[in-house]
Amino acid sequence: MSKVTSSGEAKKSIPRRIRKTLSSLATKLGLKKTWDEKFYAEVSAYGEDSSNPWIRRSSEIGGWLFEGEHEALWELATRDVSGNILEIGSWMGKSACILAGACVDHHPDTVVLCIDTFTMSGTEQQQKHHEKLVGHAQGTFYDFITSAKRLGYYGHVIPIGQYSQCALKIVKGPLRLAFIDGAHDYANVESEVTLVLPLIAPGGSIALHDVYSGTYPELLAFVNERMLTDPALEYVGKANSIAIFRKR
Repeated sequence: MSKVTSSGEAKKSIPRRIRKTLSSLATKLGLKKTWDEKFYAEVSAYGEDSSNPWIRRSSEIGGWLFEGEHEALWELATRDVSGNILEIGSWMGKSACILAGACVDHHPDTVVLCIDTFTMSGTEQQQKHHEKLVGHAQGTFYDFITSAKRLGYYGHVIPIGQYSQCALKIVKGPLRLAFIDGAHDYANVESEVTLVLPLIAPGGSIALHDVYSGTYPELLAFVNERMLTDPALEYVGKANSIAIFRKR
């Protein structure tokens, strides 16, 4: 499978003029399916040939995890550190499937706390993208629950339908991992990281999605300006678009 790190890179492989011509032709022929929809379907299927059963199951759920990110989340979630897992931004449950699977197999007394409005909220850019893919749907909560029950991890996820700043008021530590994939603007991610860091156990991890996707400059700026300079954090590295830090 060829490596794709972002929709932007994939789109750049076909000249814009040609993409527009093909899109227009497809519309006239009644075969219209947007590039975003095709890319979404392709990325959602990543992991279907994995030797890890939980990663294979995650490929049945719509969402965005790029090559190498599934394995990175699994490795972080299975580390020998105490505490639950926190996820901010769950969509339909793709990453939650992997994280909860790690709980089932390695830390059966722990759960994944999944914070999401489940109403396709986010930055204006994110909302427009979500609406293209889901259309008139009211949200993704029932998709999340259906997948969790069908794929066998319902007992290890606790979905919280609320904005992160409000929901984090009731979240208790310690956390062995926080995976942040919510609104990708500077102010929101700054607030989330500020609230989450005190909850992470020493040696625990915090990972931010889409930092290196080339799509969200504010997210990258926050990581460079605030996280890389934080003495409480050790930069571990990246897994495709994910920036990974360990709490000292």
